[in-house]
Amino acid sequence: MSRPHQSVPGGVGAQLMDELRALATARPGCSRIEWMTDHDNPGARAFYKSLGFDEFNGKIIYRVDTSTA
Repeated sequence: MSRPHQSVPGGVGAQLMDELRALATARPGCSRIEWMTDHDNPGARAFYKSLGFDEFNGKIIYRVDTSTA
């Protein structure tokens, strides 16, 4: 049985997001960072919220599956 991931203050995920923010801040002309997760991924959503990030519902993503399987 899998367990949802827990947000660990100072954990690897938080450190990676801190580094990403620092890199973007240092880059001239970079005004934001965007990424996505599934609506039905409460662990990821809670993690990003714990870091102070806001959800943005302004985009609709379209996808076409080209696999033959």
